[in-house]
Amino acid sequence: MCILKVRQDVPTRLNSTFVMLESALYYKKVFNHLEVINGNFIHCLRHDEWSKIEKLCGFLKVFYEVTCAFSGSKYPTSNLYFPNIVRVRISLKEEMEKGDGLMRSTTTRMFTKFEKYWAEFSTIMAIATILDRQYKFQFAEWAFKKIYGADHVIELSLLKDKMSCLFDEYLKGAKGSGLATNLPSSISKASIVRGSSNPWMEV
Repeated sequence: MCILKVRQDVPTRLNSTFVMLESALYYKKVFNHLEVINGNFIHCLRHDEWSKIEKLCGFLKVFYEVTCAFSGSKYPTSNLYFPNIVRVRISLKEEMEKGDGLMRSTTTRMFTKFEKYWAEFSTIMAIATILDRQYKFQFAEWAFKKIYGADHVIELSLLKDKMSCLFDEYLKGAKGSGLATNLPSSISKASIVRGSSNPWMEV
């Protein structure tokens, strides 16, 4: 039998705020009942405060899941970086545009800081996602279009150029070590950067 305990926030643990709010929501009826039967319990949240907690918890869940994905130790995580960072950015953008006053103000400040890191995100991590047969280049196309709008073609072109350079370096290393003759004939620079398939991952 698994019993969910009421959790407390821990300043040194990134996900503890979400875990605390989630456990509080689980026992919402218990807290409300305790306020009725115990006169000493004077810190129960009001209905509007519970509503704010529900919204905040739903927002923080994205960060909780992304953090858990990055913290995995029994599976590779480099291919998960780009999809999860994109997920965070989309979530922030949606709250900025559709959230209420409190969430909009909070996410606007978060988004300003996030954009600084987004502008410097590692291209090699995006390429790692492209080489994952679960995502391939189609995910990069979708993500860039979602994020950059009409300018996504320019960003994709830059990404393809970097992939092309990486492929050239890979071939140089393979030729230098004598492994180039063992490469599948389907692999070419054009097939790598065209985005329709991922020949390195074909079976």
